[in-house]
Amino acid sequence: MKKVDWHFSVFLTTTFVLVYHMSPFIGFTDDLIIAMFITSPLVGFWMGYKILKSSNVPTKKFSDGYFYDDLEE
Repeated sequence: MKKVDWHFSVFLTTTFVLVYHMSPFIGFTDDLIIAMFITSPLVGFWMGYKILKSSNVPTKKFSDGYFYDDLEE
Protein backbone atom coordinates (compact mmCIF):
# COMPACT_ATOMS: atom_id res chain seq x y z
CA MET A 1 0.00 0.00 0.00
CA LYS A 2 1.33 3.43 -0.96
CA LYS A 3 2.01 5.83 1.89
CA VAL A 4 -0.01 9.04 1.47
CA ASP A 5 1.98 12.19 2.16
CA TRP A 6 0.56 14.77 4.58
CA HIS A 7 0.76 17.48 1.90
CA PHE A 8 -1.95 15.71 -0.07
CA SER A 9 -4.28 15.62 2.96
CA VAL A 10 -3.81 19.36 3.55
CA PHE A 11 -4.46 20.09 -0.13
CA LEU A 12 -7.56 17.87 -0.23
CA THR A 13 -8.98 19.29 3.00
CA THR A 14 -8.39 22.87 1.85
CA THR A 15 -10.06 22.12 -1.48
CA PHE A 16 -12.99 20.49 0.32
CA VAL A 17 -13.46 23.53 2.57
CA LEU A 18 -13.27 25.97 -0.34
CA VAL A 19 -15.80 23.99 -2.38
CA TYR A 20 -18.06 23.72 0.68
CA HIS A 21 -18.00 27.47 1.22
CA MET A 22 -18.71 28.17 -2.45
CA SER A 23 -21.38 25.45 -2.77
CA PRO A 24 -24.46 27.71 -2.36
CA PHE A 25 -23.17 29.99 -5.12
CA ILE A 26 -22.22 27.08 -7.40
CA GLY A 27 -25.74 25.68 -7.19
CA PHE A 28 -25.28 22.52 -5.13
CA THR A 29 -28.45 21.01 -3.73
CA ASP A 30 -29.27 21.45 -0.07
CA ASP A 31 -28.87 17.72 0.55
CA LEU A 32 -25.33 17.77 -0.83
CA ILE A 33 -24.43 20.82 1.26
CA ILE A 34 -25.75 19.12 4.39
CA ALA A 35 -23.80 15.94 3.54
CA MET A 36 -20.64 18.00 3.11
CA PHE A 37 -21.32 19.70 6.45
CA ILE A 38 -21.69 16.34 8.18
CA THR A 39 -18.51 14.90 6.65
CA SER A 40 -16.37 18.01 7.22
CA PRO A 41 -15.23 16.99 10.74
CA LEU A 42 -14.11 13.62 9.37
CA VAL A 43 -12.01 15.34 6.71
CA GLY A 44 -10.48 17.61 9.34
CA PHE A 45 -9.66 14.73 11.68
CA TRP A 46 -8.15 12.78 8.77
CA MET A 47 -5.90 15.72 7.92
CA GLY A 48 -4.82 16.10 11.54
CA TYR A 49 -4.10 12.38 11.81
CA LYS A 50 -1.95 12.43 8.66
CA ILE A 51 0.03 15.43 9.91
CA LEU A 52 0.60 13.96 13.37
CA LYS A 53 1.59 10.54 12.00
CA SER A 54 4.01 11.93 9.40
CA SER A 55 7.66 11.04 9.72
CA ASN A 56 8.69 14.70 9.54
CA VAL A 57 10.27 15.25 12.97
CA PRO A 58 11.64 18.70 13.85
CA THR A 59 15.30 18.85 14.84
CA LYS A 60 14.97 21.93 17.06
CA LYS A 61 13.66 21.44 20.59
CA PHE A 62 11.55 23.73 22.78
CA SER A 63 13.87 23.05 25.72
CA ASP A 64 16.84 24.37 23.70
CA GLY A 65 15.20 27.79 23.33
CA TYR A 66 13.50 27.33 19.95
CA PHE A 67 9.92 28.43 20.54
CA TYR A 68 8.97 28.45 16.85
CA ASP A 69 10.47 26.06 14.32
CA ASP A 70 10.19 28.48 11.41
CA LEU A 71 12.04 31.40 13.02
CA GLU A 72 15.80 31.76 12.68
CA GLU A 73 17.65 33.57 15.44
